[in-house]
Amino acid sequence: MPDINIVEDMISVTKLRSNFNKEVARVKGAKRPLVVLADSEAVAVILSPKEYQRLSELAQAAERAETKELIRIAAERAKDVMSLEECIDSVYQELNPPRPANL
Repeated sequence: MPDINIVEDMISVTKLRSNFNKEVARVKGAKRPLVVLADSEAVAVILSPKEYQRLSELAQAAERAETKELIRIAAERAKDVMSLEECIDSVYQELNPPRPANL
């Protein structure tokens, strides 16, 4: 995905409403996402279906890789002292540490 151009790729909700078709065509043509702002805060991103599909596939591949790594580590540990269930729980805790309470 091309980098977001901070000046060209951000638009207010108001401006988007009045130029919706033009802005959607621009997203398609430029192959860059459009960041939608409300009260100067990013609230949404518009991107082409092709780019959405690409990002979805990347996310799925990352999840599969993480699962494979989890299984590999669990299998290694199971050889030593833990039951497979204990291994999976232990590895899951390592890969998903608890979040601080103040967040």
